[in-house]
Amino acid sequence: MMKAVQCHAFAAFSNSGGKPQLLKNFNSLRSVLQMDIIPKPIIEPNHVIIETHYAGIQYPDALQAQGLYQVRPRLPYIPGLDVTGVVIESATSNFSKGDRVYATTTQNGGTGALAEQTLVSAESVYKIPDNVHLSECANLGRNFFASFHSLKTIGEIDENSLVLVDG
Repeated sequence: MMKAVQCHAFAAFSNSGGKPQLLKNFNSLRSVLQMDIIPKPIIEPNHVIIETHYAGIQYPDALQAQGLYQVRPRLPYIPGLDVTGVVIESATSNFSKGDRVYATTTQNGGTGALAEQTLVSAESVYKIPDNVHLSECANLGRNFFASFHSLKTIGEIDENSLVLVDG
């Protein structure tokens, strides 16, 4: 068994009377999240299990717990899009027990990082160099990757481009 934060209701919706109704005044996130004891994940083909050291908490996590994000998971669910930690079990040749890694849980529907252990697809896992602290990578997915994609893929910037960053 392990500890995990779970979302048991969506903060922006009333669960009374059958069909969910959007609330004018949302419930607090604290009122829909709680620490639970749940079974540890079981390894699957082409996946790794990460012992969580740090989990990134970003705006999409709050939107998801309110029920307002583009993905609304089935309740209860474990929030968390980004995790850093150490591989404790691997069903792929790309990662070994003890590897220091960052992972995004997008393959899991953007859930699962706020737990002592996180099961993720090996496609979503990246090794972290030994000289980089795990805490420095916990928010890569929602912050760095989105910016990189916007600038390089969509904006097609290069070393001669002028970029204004205003926030």
